[in-house]
Amino acid sequence: MKKLAEVDGFNAWRNIETDELSNIVQKRLYHLQNPADCQNAKKLVCTISYYCGFGCQLHHLIHSAILAYALERTLILESTGWQYHEGGWNKVFMPLSNSCTTIGNATTIDWPGYSNSTVIRLQPYTDVSPRTQYLPLAVPEDLATRLKIIHSEPIVWWVGQILKFIWKPQFSTKAYIYNQMEKFGIKHPFVGVQIRRTDKLMRETKYHSIDKYMAVVDEYYNSIEVLTNVTKRRVYIATDDFNAVIEAKVKYSDYEILYNQNVPKEFKNDAAHIYDNIFDIVLDMHILIHSDLLVCTFSSNLCRLLHALIQSDGVDATDKTVSLDAVYWYYQQEYNKRKVILNHNAQNNTEIDLISGDIVDITEYSLNGLLYSLNYGYEEDPVKLLKQTQIELSELKKRYTKLQNLILTNTQNLIKNINNKTAPTFEYESIRRKVTDDIQELWYFINSTMTELKSKIIGNASTLLIVNKIIPIVSEYKRALVNNMEKLAEVDAFNNWRNVEITDLSNIVQKRLHYLQNPTNCQKAKKLICSITHTCGFGCQINHLVVYMIIAYGMKTTLILQSKGWSYHSNGWNDIFMPLSNNCTTVNNVSIDEWPGTPESKAINLPVTTDVDPRSQYMPLAVPEDLVNRLKTIHGNPSAWWMGQIIKYMWKPQNFTKTYITNKTKELGIESPFVGIHIRRTDKLIREAKYHAIEEYMFKVDEYYNRTEINSNVTKRRVYIATDDINVITEAKTKYSHYEILYNTNIPKVPRMDHYHLQDNLLDVIFDVHILSRSNFLVCTFSSNMCKLAYLLMQNDYVDASRMAATIDYVFHSYQQKCNKRKVMLSHKAQTPEEIDLVPGDIIDIYSNQWNGYSKGTNMRTNQKGLYPSFKVEMESEIIKFPIYSEVN
Repeated sequence: MKKLAEVDGFNAWRNIETDELSNIVQKRLYHLQNPADCQNAKKLVCTISYYCGFGCQLHHLIHSAILAYALERTLILESTGWQYHEGGWNKVFMPLSNSCTTIGNATTIDWPGYSNSTVIRLQPYTDVSPRTQYLPLAVPEDLATRLKIIHSEPIVWWVGQILKFIWKPQFSTKAYIYNQMEKFGIKHPFVGVQIRRTDKLMRETKYHSIDKYMAVVDEYYNSIEVLTNVTKRRVYIATDDFNAVIEAKVKYSDYEILYNQNVPKEFKNDAAHIYDNIFDIVLDMHILIHSDLLVCTFSSNLCRLLHALIQSDGVDATDKTVSLDAVYWYYQQEYNKRKVILNHNAQNNTEIDLISGDIVDITEYSLNGLLYSLNYGYEEDPVKLLKQTQIELSELKKRYTKLQNLILTNTQNLIKNINNKTAPTFEYESIRRKVTDDIQELWYFINSTMTELKSKIIGNASTLLIVNKIIPIVSEYKRALVNNMEKLAEVDAFNNWRNVEITDLSNIVQKRLHYLQNPTNCQKAKKLICSITHTCGFGCQINHLVVYMIIAYGMKTTLILQSKGWSYHSNGWNDIFMPLSNNCTTVNNVSIDEWPGTPESKAINLPVTTDVDPRSQYMPLAVPEDLVNRLKTIHGNPSAWWMGQIIKYMWKPQNFTKTYITNKTKELGIESPFVGIHIRRTDKLIREAKYHAIEEYMFKVDEYYNRTEINSNVTKRRVYIATDDINVITEAKTKYSHYEILYNTNIPKVPRMDHYHLQDNLLDVIFDVHILSRSNFLVCTFSSNMCKLAYLLMQNDYVDASRMAATIDYVFHSYQQKCNKRKVMLSHKAQTPEEIDLVPGDIIDIYSNQWNGYSKGTNMRTNQKGLYPSFKVEMESEIIKFPIYSEVN
């Protein structure tokens, strides 16, 4: 998700917008704190001489500054006798004003005072009564709309801006900081860890072991080492307990452990109140602010201050802090609001019901709590499985949080400010699709792992109950993530460009095919001759025809289709579909050579595509070089789009065929939304494919409707089932009575192996393909040519329909393919004998997706065959130099 934000083309705007908002606030604060006439300026007086820690006192000061901002009063800080420095605030930090630092002889009145009071004196913020509306977590209305677009936590940014004005160390403080940092030798990358123990544990928070902090640190380094060579894992620990440093050094000797050597060597509950320690506190905070990741607890005031300070410079950096306990909060808050966007029914007595639009007052995150509790008392194998799942779920949580942030920063309001941005980058489009794929693969992994785990804990009812809870909640997470990715594409301002671009690419190909198939002089034009009279199903024959047309396009020769005696219609193709040419449909008085012919051949006869020898380089899954860069940006499966364009040219039903399709559609009452299901049984099971139960198909259908219902009210779940076995319809109606089951009533009542070869059935076959291609989602098996045909036709009705189908066996492929390439993006060391090693840049010839987070294939570099994590690769097109048809363009 970070990559997506880096390449979406909006980074310059984000930087400008954030700087502008910051400048607005800083100028207002400066103006407020430096009035033209200090003596007559209205003032608000505060002190930080309360007996609490430095973080607590700084929060008092922030609160006071926010009130002064809201009331348009100059803030006067009285800090003489401050327990952190008897000389007061100005000995450590710059004064809050250059010209107005005292109240002079003015009379003060205690809070709330009156609007005309010259000087109002504040009590400690916890004693402010009546409570004022300006207290956190309130955000200024005039900034809120812009802030919600640019930042995922507007209140943190707002508090950070107040801190930015306040937090200006004196020159002597800066000198101390820089001298100490030079001694420490701190280098990036490093993770900052703040561990508050001593007095905090006695009053306000729970104990967190060093292992909990370091688990987050490990996860961070594991993630960046995917892309960066980290020579040394480094952490800086800021703590009031020296034992935490000792423990870290012993347990994590592979890390470089950095720390402030002035940490008290013994527990001192008042250590934070020793005035000569203030410079070390400021030093620790400065270092932690500049860490690459901060790990701490939001129950600590210092941790929350650090989080806010990190936001004060640059764009949204909320993901640079990880809290082990509470969410970001403020003692003065009235509510910590979260708006419900998805319904939820409580699954047990510890949960609550949610309805979209509800407001929730949140106290803490507890996603991993359930998972940690599962680790108790398991056998070895279940523990291993669950730990793997726990890691993946943790990754899901991070991706979900980042995704929500990204959605917020790419709304329509943002788009209005990007006047001259018309096209996305290739990186943006490819990463957006990759995230969607990775979410799906993560779900496959978790679902498969938890299902396997269930089989190992039979008899343990309480544990089984918890495991049964995980699968549906993670499924819901997955649906929300995928839904948000779809929303992102809707609001990122590139939809108009996508429509124009895909239309332009299609027009290019269709014009070239028309030119190829309608030569100026048919007699002199070179020709390729093909037939679809070989014995195989309709989908198989159309697949052959597609490959023939691609070869003709690559050789720049007109394709002549000979279809008299066709098993589906004896009069041939042109009775059912429009001819492939308006003026060149036969070979007259020309000698015909057999494939591959010679450069001088006037006409070449093509064999069945599986017998084309030598193999033509143009055969699928090859994509034309002159189109591929544009295609890779706009479409998730360039090969499917390219083959879909060939079918688009050929699939032009005659008026009689069109009328049959239209009448049949009305007769069956088919309307959107509906899911198309293709279930091929009969002859397919004997030769080419495995049996798949109706439940496997309907699981995918349920998932589609569950996701669709997040955004729209689906009054009826509807499926159209195309099948050669009437028993499938009967079973579906019995098991899924809550669905409206639509189907072609001309299915034979007894399954027949030759059914799809009967001439009087051709229109029903075409009808099935047409309806499946017009479905809102397609579920089928890519081992079936009919399934692939519907999928390819679907590519012509949408900008990118590459993810609008779910196959329950093979990945998309072509029987004529040379290699089904996947490029390795992340390294992998085989964990079992069934797995293979991967190195970034390797090319994998994929065989199948196992639907459990793993795929099977061959590493073309090592020739190893086996399993690998699906998310570590991405699709790689086979690029071939086709003619560019300059005559047409």
